[in-house]
Amino acid sequence: MTTIHAVIPGPCPWRLSFGIVGTPLVGIVKDGKKLQAQRRRWNTKASRCQLNVEIAPATEWRTVVEHGDDKLDICRVLNGMWQTSGGWGKIDRNNAVESMLRYADNGFTTFDMADHYGPAEDLYGIFINRVRRERPPEMVETVRGLTKWVPPPGKMTGAYVRDNIEISRKRMNVKSLDMLQFH
Repeated sequence: MTTIHAVIPGPCPWRLSFGIVGTPLVGIVKDGKKLQAQRRRWNTKASRCQLNVEIAPATEWRTVVEHGDDKLDICRVLNGMWQTSGGWGKIDRNNAVESMLRYADNGFTTFDMADHYGPAEDLYGIFINRVRRERPPEMVETVRGLTKWVPPPGKMTGAYVRDNIEISRKRMNVKSLDMLQFH
């Protein structure tokens, strides 16, 4: 059994959505098996919710996404980085990068971000440099950064697209983007 902790700025949404704290939440299904999740603790200021779930071995967390001849090996669970946009308050870069390293150390190696998520691409750049310096080379090969680009309405030229790809590539400190989604 693996315990996942989440700090939520406000009342625990599980209590608001599912009733009394401590009662099992049933209905999460993986590979045809129902799993039980248990909520432990909450308060009305910042909540620290705990969720106990069965998790498959890290080797089963990966999948290959294919399109034609292109293949991308990613973790099935993506770390969304929209929270770094600043809507939840000031972002501590060091804490954010340390959290990303802990996720990667535990097998969660795919990060989802966008050009408009504040410093998300920059944080990924700091993170990937730390992975290159501080982690085994095989980890670098499993880390993926998926980003989005939200261009303003208007004429879309090849040069304009390439220029904006280059901006994201430099912010993320990579030779090429693993994936760019037009949003």
